Amino acid sequence: DEVSPADLGGLGWSGNEIGRHTIEHFSQDYVEVEPGIIAFLLYEPRDIDGVLTVGNTITELTLKTGEQRQVFSSYDLWGNYFGEEPDAEPWAGGNAIDFDAESGTYGAGFRQLDAIIEVDRESGEVGRQLGGPHSDFVFADPASAPHQHHQFQWFDDGILVFDNRESDEYSRVTEFSLTSATAD
Repeated sequence: DEVSPADLGGLGWSGNEIGRHTIEHFSQDYVEVEPGIIAFLLYEPRDIDGVLTVGNTITELTLKTGEQRQVFSSYDLWGNYFGEEPDAEPWAGGNAIDFDAESGTYGAGFRQLDAIIEVDRESGEVGRQLGGPHSDFVFADPASAPHQHHQFQWFDDGILVFDNRESDEYSRVTEFSLTSATAD
């Protein structure tokens, strides 16, 4: 299946359209990085051994020029890993992005991988990773690990996560204290 493009329209205070950008492979979330620059999670479809897989990128868009710059690709960090289950959906599940101007880092969440990462805006290097393959943290109580999360908020020694859990469980908000290698 081909992913359809999305239009992002800007509206003035009076409701009139002041700009429109067609975004190929748009995936759920975007954030303003600085005036005139926004960043998206984009789908990154690839055919791997005859199977359509969908990773995600963090891509910046300069609104005035339409220029795009890829900052990060999930394939560079996790390859074509899409979960432990044999019937795992072949999608990284990028569904949440934030930007911290003070540190110059993106936060990005990947629902299908149960992973939340920090990415340096300039270098694309990954900082902390909570959950997922190659996590920097072991959960003190593995049953408390976020599963199919959506939004999150990093802070110096912790993270707050909106955690959807399984479809037969209640969603919850959980705060994890992060020490050298433990999430508690």
